[in-house]
Amino acid sequence: MRAFLGIITRAQLDAPDLAGSMLELLRNTGPGWLPRKFGNSEPVRRSFAKEGEAGLTSAWHNTVLWVGTDPDIKGAVYTLPAGGHSEITVHMDLSPTREAEAITFLRHISQLTQADFGFLHSLTAGDIDRGRASRSVAAVDTITQKDWHLIVTGHQLREECLPDFYDINIFGRPYIDMFGHDRLLTTPAWKIEEISPDLVWVQTIASRAAGGIAENEIERRRLEAKHHLNCGAFFSLEQDGRYRVPTFA
Repeated sequence: MRAFLGIITRAQLDAPDLAGSMLELLRNTGPGWLPRKFGNSEPVRRSFAKEGEAGLTSAWHNTVLWVGTDPDIKGAVYTLPAGGHSEITVHMDLSPTREAEAITFLRHISQLTQADFGFLHSLTAGDIDRGRASRSVAAVDTITQKDWHLIVTGHQLREECLPDFYDINIFGRPYIDMFGHDRLLTTPAWKIEEISPDLVWVQTIASRAAGGIAENEIERRRLEAKHHLNCGAFFSLEQDGRYRVPTFA
């Protein structure tokens, strides 16, 4: 099972000091998260062992890709011009240890970048049709269509809707204002935490890696949360017309 982590932020991710902060966060998250290779396009060939932090900093503009010391961890930073949304994505094989590391990383990177939205999620069977329709899920191999990738973009948040409610969701200030602070804090979920004045963490279940909860039960809990928050903000195969989106000042 793969897990997908995303951060969508209006912060300028190519700021000179962010490369060092990001590297420190990767180092503190777990030994496998530190880059082994990095670059600005595929294939990723530059060696972190040879070039170190100076090399990574020199590459820190526009698009930065990296592969972790554990090769199942792959990440990217996409920086857009001021006024738009930039994105951080990481995907990895899911295990209890990796899940705990990803939760740590998500918590800290959302605060570091003042995220508008963030998530950690492993796809269920029900996600595929819904995600393909919302253009947030795509086949890694378009021929076999056996492996799927999850990506949430700033364009979707600004112009369309939230593609879904995920295993873990981080709602930034625009969503706190749109849904309402008290409404968010009473979402039916396993865990709700105000991790900063402008970030609310909403976690559907305790763990996907540990198993023990059927996919249809996970789907039921996610749907219940969407109804509580207002389904007009989340993509639906049944909905016609414009969705509710926040104001991104």
